[in-house]
Amino acid sequence: SRAMNRLLARLAVLVAVLLTVAASLPVSAQPSVETPLNRVLRAVVQSDGHVDYRELARRHRADLDAALAAVASQDPIALRTDAQKTSFLLNAYNARVLERVLAHPRATHLERQHLFGAFFETPFPIAGTRATLNQIEHGGLRRQSRVDGRSVPAGIRALRPARVDPRIHVGLNCAAISCPVLQPRAFTASNLNAALDRALRD
Repeated sequence: SRAMNRLLARLAVLVAVLLTVAASLPVSAQPSVETPLNRVLRAVVQSDGHVDYRELARRHRADLDAALAAVASQDPIALRTDAQKTSFLLNAYNARVLERVLAHPRATHLERQHLFGAFFETPFPIAGTRATLNQIEHGGLRRQSRVDGRSVPAGIRALRPARVDPRIHVGLNCAAISCPVLQPRAFTASNLNAALDRALRD
């Protein structure tokens, strides 16, 4: 009927107007992982690569918590390139390790103190899912299908770079003396290549 056609035409105009208005609205900004993590790393990573955990606990815990909150709320769809995914997973891993050390201030030897599970097999929020440090390293960055006897969460599989980059070994820091040193700045998609090359040379 004519009345129905007029109604549909008005609805089409209304939808077009609403879509135009929605497109002009500012998109809510994704909380930054790098900004608060940079403040932490620049303040607590010493020239020899060691971390001043007392300084971290005393003055920079709020920034570390902000970085981990941004890790938890990261929109995985916004991470489109391998560089974005790799830098995000490296930052998430390193920030979580710092938190784990603060949570276990008496830890000196994870194997003797039976703390491997508490450090590396305890899930935490990341990009809308939950995963362990081992799942991030081996299931995400190293693209393994099973970690610690369990399937890798689908959310972590979605964050995998397309190929394994062996340089990630020097980007991850597990808070052990034998680990490659923690870098004094957060990884970003733009600095990832140069930062990993520099760390590998060191």
